Amino acid sequence: GSGCGIQVHLAALGGMLIDGAEESPDLVRDASELSGQSSYPSQHPRFILMEDHTRVPVQDGAYDLVILSGILERHWNPVGLLKEAARIMGHGGSCLVITEPRPDDVIHEDAGLHRYRAHELNQQLRHTGLFQFGRDASFGDDPLVMELQASPGPINHGHFRRPALTR
Repeated sequence: GSGCGIQVHLAALGGMLIDGAEESPDLVRDASELSGQSSYPSQHPRFILMEDHTRVPVQDGAYDLVILSGILERHWNPVGLLKEAARIMGHGGSCLVITEPRPDDVIHEDAGLHRYRAHELNQQLRHTGLFQFGRDASFGDDPLVMELQASPGPINHGHFRRPALTR
């Protein structure tokens, strides 16, 4: 989710037209209040409450860019999250995944957290069949930042199939 909206706020200050999605009503309220106190070069960011925790209440293909920052490793259903990102991403859009690596010496994570090793993230992304990416994920000391492109059409990989977009 967008949390208290800091990243969304900074992007809007840079002139991006941007929305943030969050599951916590308190954080949506706080983020909206923060944006109401600022002036932006274009429009104020919008913060959307995800009441059912699985679907962003926007139309298919609504965004050119979807950013998953620090959420993939914390989400209870990362494949479902990737499917939702692909649904709201417009034709020719991009999805930016920012995640922290799991250190090699960590075998089990705390409940509610699943950081990825590079090969696990690559496997998960390929398995969904939702995205194209030019390079495999690899981690250094920094969080992974990876841009994914929408697959051009329906693809079968593993157990998931991306529906064809209709306009």
